[in-house]
Amino acid sequence: MSLKREDVLAYLNRDWAGARRHKDASMGHWVEVHGTAAAFRLSDMLLAQVWERARAEKAEQGYAGLIEMRRKLDRAQANRR
Repeated sequence: MSLKREDVLAYLNRDWAGARRHKDASMGHWVEVHGTAAAFRLSDMLLAQVWERARAEKAEQGYAGLIEMRRKLDRAQANRR
């Protein structure tokens, strides 16, 4: 049996979908046990771990995408379209 790209991608997509469902259910249970304040503390800790790297990568890419998104959001909220 030979592996095809489509078969591998289908397996990965199915596997990731299952992992995502499991993570969401596990995190939901964790929040029920520990509360939302603990969930916010956890999210702050996780964000602190990646924020500087993400900010540096975005600065390297430039902010053109963010500026364009801001324009689109402004246009979407305008009274006249």
